[in-house]
Amino acid sequence: MQERLIGRRYRLVEEIGSGGMADVYKAVDETLGRNVAVKIMHARLAGDPSFAARFQQEAKAAANLQSPYIVNIYDWGQDTDERGEVLYYIVMEYVRGTDLKSTIERHGALPSRQVAEIGAQVCAALSEAHGYDVIHRDIKPHNIMVKPDGTVKVMDFGIARAGNSTMTQTGSVLGSAHYVSPEQAQGRELTAASDLYSLGVVLYEAATGRMPFDGDSPVATALKQVQEQPVRPSLLNPNIDPGLEAVIGYAMAKNPRARYETAESMRRDLLRVSRGEPIRGAHGTADLRGGGVGAGVGGAGGDADATTVLPGVAAGVAGAAVAGGSGVGGGGAAGGGGYDPRALDRTRVIPAVGEAAVGVGGGAGGAVAAGGAVRPNVITSAPKKKSNKAWIWILVIVLVAAAAVGALYATGVLGSKAAVVPKVVGMTQEEAETALETVELTVGEVTAVYSDAVEAGRIISQDPPEGTPVKELGANTAVNIEVSQGVKPYPVPDLAGKTIEEALADLADTDTAFSVQSSGEEYSDEYKEGQIISQTPEAGEELLKGGVITVVVSKGIERVEVPDVKGKSSSDAKSALKEAGFKTKVSESYSDSVAAGVVISQNPKAGVTIEKGTTIDLVVSKGKEVVQVKVPNVIGLSEDSAQTLLENNGLSVDVQYQLTNNSGTVVSQTPASAKKVNKGSTVTIVVDSDGGASE
Repeated sequence: MQERLIGRRYRLVEEIGSGGMADVYKAVDETLGRNVAVKIMHARLAGDPSFAARFQQEAKAAANLQSPYIVNIYDWGQDTDERGEVLYYIVMEYVRGTDLKSTIERHGALPSRQVAEIGAQVCAALSEAHGYDVIHRDIKPHNIMVKPDGTVKVMDFGIARAGNSTMTQTGSVLGSAHYVSPEQAQGRELTAASDLYSLGVVLYEAATGRMPFDGDSPVATALKQVQEQPVRPSLLNPNIDPGLEAVIGYAMAKNPRARYETAESMRRDLLRVSRGEPIRGAHGTADLRGGGVGAGVGGAGGDADATTVLPGVAAGVAGAAVAGGSGVGGGGAAGGGGYDPRALDRTRVIPAVGEAAVGVGGGAGGAVAAGGAVRPNVITSAPKKKSNKAWIWILVIVLVAAAAVGALYATGVLGSKAAVVPKVVGMTQEEAETALETVELTVGEVTAVYSDAVEAGRIISQDPPEGTPVKELGANTAVNIEVSQGVKPYPVPDLAGKTIEEALADLADTDTAFSVQSSGEEYSDEYKEGQIISQTPEAGEELLKGGVITVVVSKGIERVEVPDVKGKSSSDAKSALKEAGFKTKVSESYSDSVAAGVVISQNPKAGVTIEKGTTIDLVVSKGKEVVQVKVPNVIGLSEDSAQTLLENNGLSVDVQYQLTNNSGTVVSQTPASAKKVNKGSTVTIVVDSDGGASE
């Protein structure tokens, strides 16, 4: 198929993809001089009206969608191959990049920020489609192209369902089993929420490197979509952002009504994840983390509601006392409910069992119960009886009283207790020195270490640990500490000449946790298309662990249209071509029709779009060819013989007559014989007109 002309204007260059329904080629639109992608349905399917209808549906479904995140459709039509069989084709925007599936297979789990940015762009594309009542129905990483600058393009609306379409009826199951929603697997009516479920599966795979469901057959996989819960993403990738895990949980809810209401609301949460902000959840309520806040001296810590939880967040843990001022802080109540860590679906909620924490230190304040994430009005249990609330308050009072008594003993207000090593982890060195002085201890050896989790200047660890009785230290009155230097800096590697995919693969083998993002593309004569031209920070500079290297990616050599220089002088032609970015090579040739010094022809021809810097061959006229010949001697020859001889030597003949006695022969010639003259010159001959009259 390569080099074949489709639709009398699209010349196929190379095959860039193949699927079960069609092959995709890079091509050149010879009318507009631009690169395009041409999808050609397999010839064996062209005779099936249903496949032809699906193919045409793809073009119609996407043609009206105007979004920077959707591949543009330019044209649709049919042609015939050399055997006369019909070929259906779609002409679309040519996108340089890699499909998300290949990226995941090559790199495994992607950074949460990158996953969130990709997901947000897909949501933008779906928001545009859903606005036209177009449901994609086949969202999967294979249909998501990621360009070198990180921009996403959604493609392949081949089984999309438009609001006014009757092509696909309820009961039919199309799409990829690993990514279909439960309702799609059951052949039920679909809504925009089905696309969001599929996107949730895509994000799950991108964030963990694994698909949530995989069976021995497509049917077995589809059944798992309906019946089973996936493993929590954080159990597969502990580094996943909790907010991203929560977004995936909402999107993959089995009940469509429990998912995000729109692609736009899901996009906003993904953007929050990319910025490190808390998400708001499927129905717009803030993603509150932890339990409530207690109040009052010795007051009870807040208790998170065990029946209102977000998916993707761990179960509640014990509350922690808040200190400040004077007095005794209250103990925190048990943490709130979490969700079953084996499930992403919010319908499987289990209460979390926490422990009351004793607040030690000054402060008239309550405690925060760090329970499961709170989200009102998501799932609510049956109303509790008033008698249960009374018992709960009695239990709270007992716990608070016990905590307060314990705190009083711990601080020496009631009874006496031997001094212990205080906790200095989390303090600055100066704060630690002050705290240790209260029990007559000092700061000992100070070791500076890098830490990703603890800000610079704060203590990471201590030896002896907190709670160690001071009397057991004997003569040793020093506490050794490790102080954070903050995140470790690493030298930035040289990425020039590599693709973004190659750069990420190299960085994945290091401890730097660097990520790469494109700031744009530029033409380059030095670097091939897709290769990195420059970077910030530059190679050799230091960047903190987890930092971002911003790169400029090559668009390859710029392609420009060849100007028409035929008929121009040689100097003007070379100037015009140089200004357009081309080199020139000049040869000369004689011409009877083109004046000397003027361009006769050029190669490549005018109007062709080629790479900048290409050499254009020019043929410049030398004017008419000038050749000298010797004039032959024709004296004594008959008029006809003389004329023939002169013309055979490239000379013109002018015949004059005079009366002599030479009987019709040439009696003289000008120029004389043996003289050199320009080819084409005129030789005048004098011929006897009546040589025999005197006889």
